[in-house]
Amino acid sequence: MKPANLVLDLLRTYGRRGTGVSNLMETAKLFQVSENALRVTLTRLTGRGLVEKVRRGHYRLAEGSDPITDFVEEWRLGEKRRRPWQANHFLLVHCPAETDKDAWVLNATGFRSSTPNFWMRPDNLSRRSDELRSWLAGMGLSDSSLIAEGAELSEKDAKTFLQLYHVKHLDKQYQALIKNLEASAKRLEALPKAVAMKESFRLGGQALQLLAKDPYLPVELQSPSLRQALWQMMLAYDEQGRGVWTDKPAIMPTDMTSYAV
Repeated sequence: MKPANLVLDLLRTYGRRGTGVSNLMETAKLFQVSENALRVTLTRLTGRGLVEKVRRGHYRLAEGSDPITDFVEEWRLGEKRRRPWQANHFLLVHCPAETDKDAWVLNATGFRSSTPNFWMRPDNLSRRSDELRSWLAGMGLSDSSLIAEGAELSEKDAKTFLQLYHVKHLDKQYQALIKNLEASAKRLEALPKAVAMKESFRLGGQALQLLAKDPYLPVELQSPSLRQALWQMMLAYDEQGRGVWTDKPAIMPTDMTSYAV
């Protein structure tokens, strides 16, 4: 793991209160990041405006520097992220000059593409109209992108498009993570502290990535039972995981590097 990614991942979880260099160093050692490399990284991130020094030896993430954090933390909303779906109605986004950032934003928010520059998803997100547009723009969607709500597809076209979601594979991912979280939760408190910190960091990151980027498909297309089970398990694991960290964070530190790619 790159030192910069590790520092940003950790500071995200401590919110506006931040944390001390000693705590960052303790964690950095788990990932073979030296004290010197950590200090150099903090200096560079501060210079780039991504991190700010609160006081001597105490840092926090700069306000407004990381739009990914708010998006990721919406996993806590669970099923509130979606609303009832009118069959075969979709959200449509056209990106005339699609960028890698556009593709990341749309894929992360449950859109899929079967035609260049065009993306769709079931029109069942809790956000609508101006709120939806503002949310996607805040995530980094290009201003030139066009968004249409309630686009109706034929039964045949809808069925073909929805195959892009690979629902069975998604359910298997839920099941595997539930199993891994349950096993980790049973042993976490008995593990050596360093091992517990590293395990919760990486396993928690895997679960949050799946929940944050979940398309939250309508119940007509996918039963929410496994997703809800993973959500409930992760809420408990997050609380348990906080207890293994020296400077108790607001939320459990997790590997969030993969959200940005």
